[in-house]
Amino acid sequence: MSISISSHQQIRRRAYEIFLERRDAGRKGDALTDWLEAEQEIRRQRIPVRARILHFADLPLNLTGLMPRSPHLARIRNPIRQPA
Repeated sequence: MSISISSHQQIRRRAYEIFLERRDAGRKGDALTDWLEAEQEIRRQRIPVRARILHFADLPLNLTGLMPRSPHLARIRNPIRQPA
């Protein structure tokens, strides 16, 4: 799975924050583990958002107020769009 440029920047920023936290706490680690931890955090934050979006995709549409376009309306020209 590829990540977007904005995700890459967020992960990079968070990995640096993790590095600073790790350094200040005197914990051992390396840049790769910081990166993987940051990536996991960012992806976990995005999953609930995607789940909410997908939830809306399953909702039934209520189109009772819409009527099919009448064939005679197709012949009426929009005066605003006519060339001068």
